Amino acid sequence: MTKDAVLKIEHLKLDLISVQGMIHAVRDINLEVHKGQIHGIVGESGCGKTMTARSILRLHDEKKTFCQGKITYYGETDEKDILNLKMPEMYKIRGKEISMIFQDPITTLNPLLTVGEQISETLRTHLKLSKQDAKDRAIELLESVGIRPGQVRYRQYPFEFSGGMLQRAIIAMAISCNPRLLIADEPTTALDVTMQAQVLDLLLELRERTQMSMIIITHNFGVVAEVCDKVSVMYAGKIVETGDVAEIFHNPRHPYTRDLIASIPKSGEEEKKLVTIPGFPPLLNQEIKGCAYAPRCKYATRECREKNPMLRAAQEEHLFACHCDL
Repeated sequence: MTKDAVLKIEHLKLDLISVQGMIHAVRDINLEVHKGQIHGIVGESGCGKTMTARSILRLHDEKKTFCQGKITYYGETDEKDILNLKMPEMYKIRGKEISMIFQDPITTLNPLLTVGEQISETLRTHLKLSKQDAKDRAIELLESVGIRPGQVRYRQYPFEFSGGMLQRAIIAMAISCNPRLLIADEPTTALDVTMQAQVLDLLLELRERTQMSMIIITHNFGVVAEVCDKVSVMYAGKIVETGDVAEIFHNPRHPYTRDLIASIPKSGEEEKKLVTIPGFPPLLNQEIKGCAYAPRCKYATRECREKNPMLRAAQEEHLFACHCDL
């Protein structure tokens, strides 16, 4: 184990049974998150980001999923082999030691209960607080994420909150038990630019205040640049590049990473045509020969189309999977 590691994923593979056949959603990935670190996982929709995140909490349908590899969570006093835990032990970890912010806050919350009651329920379940203590703590949490006045908002229902406030309420619920690891799946999706900035600032503030480790799932490399320390770029179920954010922005080595960075809208260039990546990601229910990105890559060679590239070092802790030396 690397010093201060909170989570370590080793050779994770995730196959799903579907009407289209077997979907190879995650194809042999390795990832490590350290204490106080924000690790971004970036890529287009369907590349395996969310399935990777959900596997950490075993939220996939285990009757229709084949999961291989190892996920180790390092708690304060011991380590746990996530994929081999019995479900009662897994329930103790979910929400308390590892928490998750899901993509759509409106479907995460129960419309029949007030927002405050739902936060209180989490506190009473995991921390065994009294009803009044849970309510007081829930009001404090709402205030801490900028939802004020907390006593009034506690009694309101999800439909009475704006999109940005709902996302903040979900964050309040997710951090209510002071988890060591917070997973945020597309935390800024469907928010306007102002609200996006506020949510990202809130996540940074939480990290500074609590040294909480985070995994940020996003398709937006701009979000990665704003808040992450390290990043893993995923394509077709595999990590194709990983390393420090500053190093990868300065020296991207995989063509897919270069194309994602090039597609970020730039301030002052509003009249220029946005850069897009031609083509589409491959179907994951089919065998992929060679590099999965080769059909879309302007640098692709015969070797790329025939041989699967392995991760190799560009610099220490900067790895990329490409046959070309760009």
